[in-house]
Amino acid sequence: MKKINRKLSSVTFLAVITALILSMMCNFNVSLADSKQGDFNVYAYANRYEDLQKVYKGNLEGYEQHYNQYGIKEGRNGKAYPGNDERNYKLTFNYVNTVYNGADYSAVFDSIYYLNKYADLKKAYGDDQQKAFNHFINYGMKEGRSGIAGFNVYAYANRYADLQKTYGANLPLYYKHYAIYGKKEGRNGAAFAGSDIRNSKITFTYVSRVSDGVDYSSEFDAVYYLNTYADIRKAYGNDQQKAFNHFINYGMKEGRRGNASFNVFTYANTYSDLLGAYGGDLQSYYKHYATYGKKEGRTATGNDTGFNGTNKIVAKNLGNGMYKISIINPYTVAGSVSEISFPTWSEEAGQDDIIWYKGVKGAGGVWTAIIDGNSHNSTGKYITHVYAKVNGKSIMLGSTSYTNNFTPRKYYGWVERNGKYYFYNRTTGVMQKGGTQAGITLNADGSAVMNDY
Repeated sequence: MKKINRKLSSVTFLAVITALILSMMCNFNVSLADSKQGDFNVYAYANRYEDLQKVYKGNLEGYEQHYNQYGIKEGRNGKAYPGNDERNYKLTFNYVNTVYNGADYSAVFDSIYYLNKYADLKKAYGDDQQKAFNHFINYGMKEGRSGIAGFNVYAYANRYADLQKTYGANLPLYYKHYAIYGKKEGRNGAAFAGSDIRNSKITFTYVSRVSDGVDYSSEFDAVYYLNTYADIRKAYGNDQQKAFNHFINYGMKEGRRGNASFNVFTYANTYSDLLGAYGGDLQSYYKHYATYGKKEGRTATGNDTGFNGTNKIVAKNLGNGMYKISIINPYTVAGSVSEISFPTWSEEAGQDDIIWYKGVKGAGGVWTAIIDGNSHNSTGKYITHVYAKVNGKSIMLGSTSYTNNFTPRKYYGWVERNGKYYFYNRTTGVMQKGGTQAGITLNADGSAVMNDY
């Protein structure tokens, strides 16, 4: 038993000694690792190696992991720079991804430059270069801020007339153009020398001539428009954009000329296919020429002041049961016309649903009315007569018929027609004239008897 105890004691002793040696070795390794990493500064390491910057950008953890796994073995320097060097506590290189919507803006943006140039951004974002780039994309370009030392967007815009015609005052598009094409083309994006005003504002005259996706440059010249119409000049002075806005919102409806080469009345009078399609809808002629007419080789040079001919009636389908009925140059030997009416009905049951629509006088001697099929009894063939009031008397000028097929709007209710009442059921698209409906007896002639309801 004593022998056994001595053996056990020897084994125990050896185990203890082994454990102590292993512990000392581990402690030595740990202290060695600590000594190697004790002077490690992640900012200095990141700022020192450009190859790592391309991989890890602003990811500090990535730099630290690289140093522990590879950098020590490769003999890379992870120590801090001497003294109070800013490279020891901030990233001083441009590490942000400058690609946005497929375009690389590195030619017009440097995050360090941007943050250092604008105190408001420095205060808002500190050293966060990605937030700086996001600001540049979302706000900075619109504000005309300088994203890099060698590019001034105002100078770039003022320097190139071909870009002005395309981009007007849209500053972000000038940045994008230079980033994608301009620099490669050798264009100059630098600021003008000294305190040149062209470095801080757009000095060329521009006007956007696009509205609802249609380019009206073939029909509109701002200088011509302002010089031709004194009322426009008085209202807007030399503001060409306001002149164009007036042309779009009012001028076309009034038949005004936007330039010397396009006359809307000449265009309508020259092409009968358009006159038949658009009638007195002047805006449609402008839009057609801008979209199709010029490409088709159509011309509109002339001095017509109105539509040719008299009493021409045109029906234009507006969709959803709506029709625009126009009469061009209403004329009667009895005298001048003071009022135009458009009595309209559906053919199905005669004039049981006739409505007298009052005409509205527009430019070029055109009177129009909007017909709403949902206010009538049925779909199908419609008939419209046109009456003029002359010296207190109504004189018929003509008529037209057209097919008005549409899905009626759902509608339930009573409608009075010539002293009789009908019940509309727009679910089926018909007006009920017989049978019962909600406790009411409907007679075939349109009259109704109230029951217990």
